[in-house]
Amino acid sequence: MVINSSRSFRCYQKKAGLAPFKELGKKGILSLGQAVLTSSGKLNYKAIIHVAGINLFWTATETSIRASTLNAINLAEINGFKSIAFPLIGAGTGRYNREKVLEIMTQELNKMNSTMKIVIVVKI
Repeated sequence: MVINSSRSFRCYQKKAGLAPFKELGKKGILSLGQAVLTSSGKLNYKAIIHVAGINLFWTATETSIRASTLNAINLAEINGFKSIAFPLIGAGTGRYNREKVLEIMTQELNKMNSTMKIVIVVKI
């Protein structure tokens, strides 16, 4: 599971509890597009992958969306995950057009040769 928007954050923070987000805070400020792994807290998942999908102006860009998608997949593969679920990175707080985000993420995922089951969650 990848978390990046404030809406996703609030939804999963409530369900996961504070532990994964305390872990995230200990990792410091993430570079744009960076992905980091934490425990899943109370959620029934192996882990949560957090990405920095928005810049300091709280805006997503095509570059941040592509980098976040790529880095999340790479981190999931390094950790041996068989599946991953994504929100639309940058479409919430980042104010990027939802349809364009889906297009960008799909393009980026299609470039990869991954055997993981990949789900993009369009609505929460």
